[in-house]
Amino acid sequence: MGGCGHIKCQSRMGQDNCSKAVAQNYKFYLSFENSICKEYVTEKLYNSMKKRVVPVVMGNGPYNNGITPPHSVIDFTDFDSPYKLAQYLLWLDEHPEEYLSYFWWQDYYTVMDTPRRNVACQLCEKLHSTEEKRTVYTDIYNWWVEYGQCMPWTKKLQQHRKDRGAPL
Repeated sequence: MGGCGHIKCQSRMGQDNCSKAVAQNYKFYLSFENSICKEYVTEKLYNSMKKRVVPVVMGNGPYNNGITPPHSVIDFTDFDSPYKLAQYLLWLDEHPEEYLSYFWWQDYYTVMDTPRRNVACQLCEKLHSTEEKRTVYTDIYNWWVEYGQCMPWTKKLQQHRKDRGAPL
């Protein structure tokens, strides 16, 4: 499904033809970041959490440190290899009670949609606030890439393998 599969996703005025198909036909959603940046989390994570699918994440976001409820996502970096992750996903598929335990949080939390206009209003308020500390970045690319500690996901995978002592 998507860019790599035979089913193409089209989005028209916020209506994603793949969202329903994913929720109806799949248990897991690979919510991998296009670029791995410190503290950045893709909207794909929250979109998948709105459905009854478990997000499998790979990024530099603090997934298990307050940005998502505990035991609500599966983090690729918790596994020694893609093979080990695949084994775990197959095991969850065969153990429905364990799979369903990833949805405990839905009794207590809701993934909220934030209208884009609201985000723009919040940004405008912050820009005009005199109470906020102001910082000027003369090179936005340097701030985003260097300060943000961004890397392509292939580099993240190499780093993960190196950290685990696996062959590159």
